[in-house]
Amino acid sequence: MATITKRLSFENLLPYASMGKDTDGDGVVDGWTKVTDANASASWLFDDTEKAQVINVTAATGTAVPAVETTDFISVVADTQYTFSAYIKAEGNLVAGASGTGPQIEIAWYDSSQVFLSSDVAGVFTDTDLTRQSITATAPSNAAYAKVRIVFRCNDSSAYGTVWGKWAQFQEGTTATDYEETDFFEIINPAGDANDGYTYGWEKTSAKKYDGVYAYKTVASGQYPAIAFRFRTPPN
Repeated sequence: MATITKRLSFENLLPYASMGKDTDGDGVVDGWTKVTDANASASWLFDDTEKAQVINVTAATGTAVPAVETTDFISVVADTQYTFSAYIKAEGNLVAGASGTGPQIEIAWYDSSQVFLSSDVAGVFTDTDLTRQSITATAPSNAAYAKVRIVFRCNDSSAYGTVWGKWAQFQEGTTATDYEETDFFEIINPAGDANDGYTYGWEKTSAKKYDGVYAYKTVASGQYPAIAFRFRTPPN
C-alpha cells in the first residue's frame, strides 16, 4: 500500500488502536468489546506473540458474525466520509466475497441518542499474512457517532477458522494514512481528580469544534480550570 502523507496530527480517532494489550486477561484487548452470535461457537483470545486480538470459530449453525468492536462511541460529522483500516490475517475454511467466510471490517453508525442506524461492511478477506484492509463510507445525514468492528463472518455450517486483528485506525477522509499509534496518548481532566482539589474545570464539546471533531471549553462556573495532556511514550 502506498504511503499517504498525513494532513493533520493525530488523525486516528480510535483510543486503544494498537489492539496490543489485554490488561484484565479476559481474551479481549483493552478498549474493545466482544460481540457474540448464537449461531457460532466462538472464543476470543489475545495472541501475546503477535500482540493481536484473535477470534476463533470452531463451528457454526448458519450465518453468524462474532466480532470485536470499540467500547466507546466515536463522534462523527454527518454526511462526511470516514475510512476504517486494520491489519488482518486469517486461517481456516475461508471463502472471499460479500457472502463468504472469514474476516470483515465494519463501520456502524448511530444517531445522537446512540441508537443504531446502519452499517457499512467490507467483503471477506482471505489473507494469511497480516495485511492492511480498509473500508470508506459516508456517515448518514442523522449520524452523530460510530463504532468499528473486526468480524469473523460465517456464511454457513461449514465455517471454521481463526482471525487476527491489530493496528486499527478510523479517520476522516477517503484514504488510510500511515497507521498512527494512539495508545500512549489521552486527554485527562484534572477537575475530576479529587487529589488535585479542582471543583470545576473544562468540558469537552462538539458545539464549537471549528475544523475538528471536539473542542474544550471552560464550564459556566469554573474554578481553577485546568486541562492536561498525558503521554505514555512507547519504548521505541
